[in-house]
Amino acid sequence: MKKKAFIIFCIVLPFIIFSCNDDDDNIYKSIEGTWIVEEHNSVTGMSNYQAYIDIGDNEPPVLYIQIDNFHNLGVDKVVYAGMEGNKITIGQQIVFGSGESVNGNGEISSDKKNINWDYEVDDGSGETEYVTAYYKRK
Repeated sequence: MKKKAFIIFCIVLPFIIFSCNDDDDNIYKSIEGTWIVEEHNSVTGMSNYQAYIDIGDNEPPVLYIQIDNFHNLGVDKVVYAGMEGNKITIGQQIVFGSGESVNGNGEISSDKKNINWDYEVDDGSGETEYVTAYYKRK
């Protein structure tokens, strides 16, 4: 009986492992592209714009993604974020070319058509902006 259970376990285990990896790969690849953004900012109020998420030449497991025009900072201003499953983490960083300091988190919806964000932006003025943003697939 133990031998049969072990054989079944050995047969099923690869399917479990590979099915989890495929889901992560699908989430990763599904977020690349243009997003419509609705941003609610504690300092400036609400704004709408577009952002672009690029996965670059990365292959899963994902090391990072690039978000162009994050916080409407400009088309050539890129924020880097790590991704694990449906969670995105923007570690504390200074956006090259703009000088803003950003950090925060995002969560990808199960249908992969929305990303909900909470993040902070500091432009050096001494007043930190607290932001909630909703990315919707274009």
